[in-house]
Amino acid sequence: MENVGTITVSAEQNDALNDAVAAVWQEATPTATDYIDALVQARKDWEDTLLHASNQGLYGLLAKCMRVYNIMTQADEQGAKLRDDFDAYIKNAKLKFDGATHTVVKIARVVFDNDRKKASAYGYALRAAVRDGIAPEALAAYITNKGGVEKLRMTDEAVQHETMQDKAIRAWSSLQRTRLAVAQGTELSKACDMANIGKRVVLLATQLANGEFAVHAVVQADSVVNHAYAAQAPEMAKAQANTQDAAVAKQNDLAKARAEAVKAALG
Repeated sequence: MENVGTITVSAEQNDALNDAVAAVWQEATPTATDYIDALVQARKDWEDTLLHASNQGLYGLLAKCMRVYNIMTQADEQGAKLRDDFDAYIKNAKLKFDGATHTVVKIARVVFDNDRKKASAYGYALRAAVRDGIAPEALAAYITNKGGVEKLRMTDEAVQHETMQDKAIRAWSSLQRTRLAVAQGTELSKACDMANIGKRVVLLATQLANGEFAVHAVVQADSVVNHAYAAQAPEMAKAQANTQDAAVAKQNDLAKARAEAVKAALG
């Protein structure tokens, strides 16, 4: 017999007890699944807290970029001075932009100058928000509802593989039934080849403070016209994506309504 404290057990009983303790210890040892589950939960916690806070901080900074842009659009002395100052800043910084680059995209580029790829994505998100008439204070919700900055960027890049001619044709197909305004006048008619009725042209104009446009010239060269329409291709892709999102949202609403009706009918 073996004496263990105040409990006396046999050698066989002691071995059995050790085996039982070992079995309990083995069951209590974390498995790979336990570790992975813990890491997944930590990732979810991070997404819900730190990542969310990080995104909100980013969206807040982008909203400030939009506020600066809004000041630049003012038809007053402050707006004019800020536009001139910004042009001078870009020149001094030796930054190069395409002539069609939107001002709010330029702002994103100079603010996020340490990462050109991210600056491009942020610029596109801001441009989309400006086009959709989003106020700076609503920007965070807008980007979130659209699936984030990356989703907006991918919408833009979806058409990058197309040739300029393909983009121009696709943009024209979407725009040919759209008529924002009609420009007319004797001098304007004289500047056109009246035998080209129905063909596309580009009007060179200056935006005035009252919202009107002063037309300076008519360009009919195919290469210039194609470039102009090709520049509109990302806008067309965005419009198409919005239409698809609306269709999906409608289907989801209908499915939800049907589910609620079934629930109500079945009690």
